[in-house]
Amino acid sequence: SLNLASTIAASGKRVLLIDADMRRGVIHSGSKFGLADVLLGLATIDTATVQKYTDNLFVMNAGKTKIAACELLRSDAMDKLLKEARSKFDMVIVDTPPLNLVTDAELIYPLIDYSLLVLHYGRHGMDEIKETVERMRRYSDKPGAIVMNHCEYELGHYGYGYYGKGYYGK
Repeated sequence: SLNLASTIAASGKRVLLIDADMRRGVIHSGSKFGLADVLLGLATIDTATVQKYTDNLFVMNAGKTKIAACELLRSDAMDKLLKEARSKFDMVIVDTPPLNLVTDAELIYPLIDYSLLVLHYGRHGMDEIKETVERMRRYSDKPGAIVMNHCEYELGHYGYGYYGKGYYGK
C-alpha cells in the first residue's frame, strides 16, 4: 500500500494512506496520534497525519488503543473520518488486516469505493481466494482487482509457458 500511495502521490495527487491494522500496524508516520486516536475523538485528521517522502503523500498510523479494533470500527467515526479525508485528499488508501483473519476489514469494506486484494504468491489456495472474493461480494459489487506479490521469477520462464532452448510451452 505504501508503494501504491507513493506512486500515485508522485503523479501529483494528494494521497492519504491510513494503516487500519490496529493489531499489527506496520506503517509508521512518526505522529504520536493514529487512526485509533481519531476514532476515539482524541485527535483529528490534521493532527494524526504526517507528510512523508513526497509533498503529496500523507500517512496516518494505526495508533494504539486498549479498546478492541472492531468496536472502534463499528462506530460512525470511521465513516466520518473517510468522508472528511475524501474532502481533503484526491485519494484515500486504507490498508486493512487480511479479510479472512479478523472482522476489521469486513467493517471497513462497505465504506470504501474500490478494493484491492493482495495475495502472496504460493500462500493462498483457490478455495481461500474464492472464499475471500465471495465475502467481498456479500457487501456489494464494488469494483476491485487482485494483485499477486512476491512472485518468483525463474530464468527461462515467461508468462504461462516456458521460453528458451528453442521451444515454447510446458
